[in-house]
Amino acid sequence: MHLESFHSNRTPIYQEYRSRVEELMPDNTSADLNLDDFFERVNRTGSAIGHQYLYYLLRLDKPSDVAQHEALIKQLSQSEPLRTQLTASLKKLNNLDAFSIASLFGAPPVEVTAMQRRVISVCRFVPFLLLGLFFITHWVGFMLLFLASILFNAYLHYRNKSKMSEYYFSAPQLLRLLMQAEKLAASSPLVAVDKGVTEAINDLKPLKKYLKAFRLHVKLDSDMAFLAFLLTELFYMFFLTEAYFATQAYGLLREKMNQVERIYCFVGKLDVLLSVAQLRDELPAYCFPQAPAAGVKLCAEEVYHPLIADCVPNSFELSDKSALITGSNMSGKTSFIRTIGLNFVAGKALNTCFARRFEASLECRISSSISLSDNLMEGESFYLAEVKTVKEFLEHPVTPRLYLLDELFKGTNTAERIAISKAVLSFLGRGNNIVLASTHDLELTE
Repeated sequence: MHLESFHSNRTPIYQEYRSRVEELMPDNTSADLNLDDFFERVNRTGSAIGHQYLYYLLRLDKPSDVAQHEALIKQLSQSEPLRTQLTASLKKLNNLDAFSIASLFGAPPVEVTAMQRRVISVCRFVPFLLLGLFFITHWVGFMLLFLASILFNAYLHYRNKSKMSEYYFSAPQLLRLLMQAEKLAASSPLVAVDKGVTEAINDLKPLKKYLKAFRLHVKLDSDMAFLAFLLTELFYMFFLTEAYFATQAYGLLREKMNQVERIYCFVGKLDVLLSVAQLRDELPAYCFPQAPAAGVKLCAEEVYHPLIADCVPNSFELSDKSALITGSNMSGKTSFIRTIGLNFVAGKALNTCFARRFEASLECRISSSISLSDNLMEGESFYLAEVKTVKEFLEHPVTPRLYLLDELFKGTNTAERIAISKAVLSFLGRGNNIVLASTHDLELTE
């Protein structure tokens, strides 16, 4: 199953983690632009890491660094050996379990004290020592102490297993990520995306050894397999091998989480660049976003909506003013403002716009009020939902900003709607802001 086909069933873990440390596109704006559907349309990633990283870029609402790697995108489009090499590595991370890697960033790893580490380091040799002393001296006391040490080690072994259960999916996949990242970093065209990732990979080499302690799948499909598992489990319990490696891994994860995330982003970015190259080959038309000319706020030539089949392109230009968009019902007013919004998102995240030419300041953050609804359970009317949304716009007037508004205040009567809309639109349209508002109230044009 391709990863894009089950996005709706997977939590965007990395995007949720990043939303706690930086401002991302609000959920209501994402819903207004049908961003999940748009993600399905543009996603060509080949790994769970790229899948999550692409979704994060779309929700970032800031220009990504994809534009800085256009040379590599072109090379990936033209060089089959390079494309094959990258695809092969990404395929190793093309499974549901790899989604869990991002969960490592959201919660701190298990904390193991220095005393606990020392106890495990010492106890892993005690049974072997006591057994050796028994065979040398034949004193029964050493045998009793040996049995007691086995029981204590079993306690430490299974107590550690309960902690390891949190990492049964993420740790083996992290090991696989580190191995594939090391292969990709050996390619000079690919490592150019982040030359500092080589140092991060070297810093995490000790972690690769300890992560092997996390055994995810044990296939007990025969008596011999069960016997092998039992013997391995006894060995790990006797020498506390699993517990020792796991506690070392916990410590390194706490110390090196920044390096882990850097490697995660390195692989995710490579996957996104390959995805962009493949997407562009399939589009009927696309362009790179450009900075607008002096005196121009927005210029779009033959811009189209990527989710509408056989979409009719439109051309549009704004100079020093914003725009009211009027027309009869079902004439495409809302679809048009969504078209502009999605092209801003694609321009920022993918350096790709669905148009012949698209000029705009991609520094504009996007705010919208399109698909609002009432909430009967909380006693919130449609009009109150609109008022609360607009109140947020007025209280946090970050500029420059693109406002996408669909029939503002349609939940109230005509006279009050026109008066309130005039005041709000005049305020939001100041400075370098762009306001695209669909309306049936032709009086607002005055």
